[in-house]
Amino acid sequence: MCWSGFLLNDNKENTLYFKVKAEKSIFIVSTVCKTCCKDLFAFEKHIQLLYEERVNKVTFASSDGLLRIELKWEEYGRIKQYFFIMEESTKSFIEIIDYFDQTFLPELKDNIEGIIVGMNNK
Repeated sequence: MCWSGFLLNDNKENTLYFKVKAEKSIFIVSTVCKTCCKDLFAFEKHIQLLYEERVNKVTFASSDGLLRIELKWEEYGRIKQYFFIMEESTKSFIEIIDYFDQTFLPELKDNIEGIIVGMNNK
């Protein structure tokens, strides 16, 4: 999954627009999502809490319902990742469930923090 093209609209309560693209085999879904900046900030902070094992599940959903991400801590530091992306125009969607090691969480948090810093520098 790739996020790109971030655009902050300060006139609408810090609404953030961004492109999301995911592909599995030959199936590709791409859409533009919108969310409140505070939700992205919260997701970044919750990822840190997940890494510290202070929570066992974190969720992020775009305010338009086109993107949903869940990360759940499982035994031995394994993270179950679920994500759902829907193209608004066609209503085509992709759902993917996979697993990764918890050592990836700091990198994910840093990537989201980079998005936040980039928004603040515009």
